[in-house]
Formats: sequence, structure tokens, C-alpha cells
Amino acid sequence: MLGGVTLSEPGPVEVFIDDYPVQTGTASTLVGGSARTWYDGISYALVDSLRIVKAELVPGTPGQLKITWNSTPPHRSSLVTQRFAVQRTSSLVNPEWVTIGNDIVSEGYTTSFIDTNPPSLGAFYRVVFQQ
Repeated sequence: MLGGVTLSEPGPVEVFIDDYPVQTGTASTLVGGSARTWYDGISYALVDSLRIVKAELVPGTPGQLKITWNSTPPHRSSLVTQRFAVQRTSSLVNPEWVTIGNDIVSEGYTTSFIDTNPPSLGAFYRVVFQQ
């Protein structure tokens, strides 16, 4: 793959295909009609919105919470592997989100994080993309 585009809403995507006949291995040697640009096509994939799909207590480990969300496997993503951060807050009224896990690499179609010290009174969680 040469490149990728992510659309946040429906709309057109511009694609540029170059047929500039430059000899392989050079930057500017023109070879006329004997050079070819190979074009295999354009593909697309519908990707679900990022969302937490499960939150569960870790069996055999009291007080730990496993959070799982949907993700794109590394072999299906574009040029960069997806990385995430997990954040937590105790209230949604003027929330103060605290990052409790970052630089979490996509594990496949789902990715998980274990909060080893969740608050006893409950909490709200969110997962965000990292650049």
C-alpha cells in the first residue's frame, strides 16, 4: 500500500496516479513510452467507530478491571499501527480525564487494557487514539 485516507464523514476522495516515465533507479532520466506505472486499483473498508465493547472484572485477580474496545489489526491498518490511550474520570460533570494507560498498540480486532487500581466507588472510562 502506498497511502491511506480516513474519512470522518461521507465525501469524495482524490487519487493521483502518476504515469511520468522515469527510468527505474533514477530520479529524472526520461525513457519515453517504455516505462510503465503499475496500477492495481483502489480499495476501501468500513471501520466501526472506536467504542468500548466490554468491561469485566479480571477472574482470580481481585480489584482489577479489564476494558476491551474495537480496533483494527496491525496488518489491516494503513501506514501506521493504531495506538491508544485509556483515560478515567470519577464524574461526567466537568470531567477531569486522567490517562491511566498510553501507547497501547492494537492487538487485533479488539484491544484490551487492565486497570490494576480502579476506584472502589466506580469510574467512567474512555479510549482515545494516539498519534
